[in-house]
Amino acid sequence: MLGGDRSTCPVALYDLGGEGPPLLGVHATGFCARVLEPFANWAAGFRVYAIDLRGHGRARCNLGSDFSWDAFSNDVLVAAEYLAGQGQHVYGFGHSCGGAAVLSAELARPNTFAAIYCYEPTVVLSQGVETHAERLATTALKRTRRFASRQAAYENFASKAPMNTFDPEALAGYVEGGFHDAGDDIELACDPEDEAAVYRSVPTPLAWDEIGQISVPVALGCGTQSNSFTPAVTAAIAARLKCHAEAFPGLGHFGPMQAPRVVAAKVASWFSAHL
Repeated sequence: MLGGDRSTCPVALYDLGGEGPPLLGVHATGFCARVLEPFANWAAGFRVYAIDLRGHGRARCNLGSDFSWDAFSNDVLVAAEYLAGQGQHVYGFGHSCGGAAVLSAELARPNTFAAIYCYEPTVVLSQGVETHAERLATTALKRTRRFASRQAAYENFASKAPMNTFDPEALAGYVEGGFHDAGDDIELACDPEDEAAVYRSVPTPLAWDEIGQISVPVALGCGTQSNSFTPAVTAAIAARLKCHAEAFPGLGHFGPMQAPRVVAAKVASWFSAHL
């Protein structure tokens, strides 16, 4: 566990293995570092680390903690600074909220990362997201909080969209890292109220006015089947960043968990060209 900010939220950092420069992975809202375990297995040439953002996985928070996206950016900076302290350039990979946190961290502290690859980062360039964010918050509040066992949780998620499309190892990582023991049951580590607070704090377009100032190499990926950040939306974000963007055939918003081998190989290859 690493020290967090003044809101007393810690940052849980996992060493997922591999050889090479440090690659820091940051998960999407509601998930946890361990969903990136199969991704790490295929990120050749890098030592992969991942964090539990505040309120997720082992990064337990106090009541009333800050779940703004600036706070997530701080979590990323804490982890990146720790890894940089070992004397190597750090590469940043983020998915959805995690992608936005990586980009925000780089904006807040330039040259935190040697290069960045984001899969469908939650970067809002136009108005009108408030209604969608509220729908996500409402859905989060309806989540089943407890299961009788991790096996019961796994079977539940494996039978329902969207997690029925996940790689089995990624789903197992979520069930293992995204719940904690609660008596004879297991309970969601990311409290539904906290997850809803994250969605309701989605940065406005104004918050991204300076995104074009990021100077380190950046690449974006998205799924051709995504209904969140479609190829057209991702291309618009890439234009603002003046960076490369690519679409992964057949994947949706949860591409890094659906096809970790495909996504990790592409990310590692792109990073290797920017060593």
